[in-house]
Amino acid sequence: MVLVKSQGQDIYEHPPITLDVSISQKFWKNWSARFAVAYVLDEDFLQTYGPKTDGNIWQSYKRGRTFPLSLTAEF
Repeated sequence: MVLVKSQGQDIYEHPPITLDVSISQKFWKNWSARFAVAYVLDEDFLQTYGPKTDGNIWQSYKRGRTFPLSLTAEF
């Protein structure tokens, strides 16, 4: 539940199914690189009046995909 109202229906959040993918590779002696894709499916975050997902929509938004890249060294 996101918002409890004194009058009318409460607002419920229905988070989407998320899928993240990452690949890492170690190279040389102490170095490694990592690439990832977060929120691959990019489905809607949905907030509705009442607990049902097919109810009236209060707010809907997408988070968007992100592509983190990192390079690390261990000594």
